[in-house]
Amino acid sequence: MAPRQQHGIAALPGATTAVAAAYLTFNARMRAIERYGQTNTGVVEDATSVGAATLIMRDAAKR
Repeated sequence: MAPRQQHGIAALPGATTAVAAAYLTFNARMRAIERYGQTNTGVVEDATSVGAATLIMRDAAKR
């Protein structure tokens, strides 16, 4: 975790990565929505996001 004074700077790589990942996975998301529906696809996306955030925060807490 970045010091309080550097939170804005530390957030920049995360935001950049999120935008790039959204751009790169957009086609796969649209195909999943067509195949499985918006609700099911959204549940999987949300579960993946919460799981990843949990793992990141656990790792940060250990340091």
